[in-house]
Amino acid sequence: MFEKIIALNLSSNFYTIKYIIPYMKKRNWGRIINVASVHGKIASINKSPYVASKHGVIGLTKVVALENAQTGVTANAICPGWVLTDLIKKQIEALAIK
Repeated sequence: MFEKIIALNLSSNFYTIKYIIPYMKKRNWGRIINVASVHGKIASINKSPYVASKHGVIGLTKVVALENAQTGVTANAICPGWVLTDLIKKQIEALAIK
């Protein structure tokens, strides 16, 4: 499960950036917006793979921003909080029962 979450949340961003950045640099313009999470800034118990992947997204974004600061390409990460999904509903219900 760890590898799947890292692949989905972190590796996918890395490889997308790796392949698109040369085209952005060639144009001297580009905007990279990665979706991290509040869990990229603050840890939560029982979410090690997710938290690790989102911390990684923030770190990746910072490196890409620094490496391309002089090229016209910017990189930013947004860190939304809770998004009401079926998975979150189950977690809320479990907490309410507890």
